[in-house]
Amino acid sequence: MEKLNQKTEETILIILALMVLFSSMLNPNVSIFLSIIGLIIIFIYSFLTRKNDISNGK
Repeated sequence: MEKLNQKTEETILIILALMVLFSSMLNPNVSIFLSIIGLIIIFIYSFLTRKNDISNGK
């Protein structure tokens, strides 16, 4: 898996944070769901890119 550049990663994280913020005003359960799903996706992405970096010798 190819790693995203730093600016793209930051933009995705900011958008996710804003989605959680606005959904918490409407429905706290949706906010919890979004934050957990977002953290899982970020963890999987981080794990896959780190694994790829290690196998490539970076």
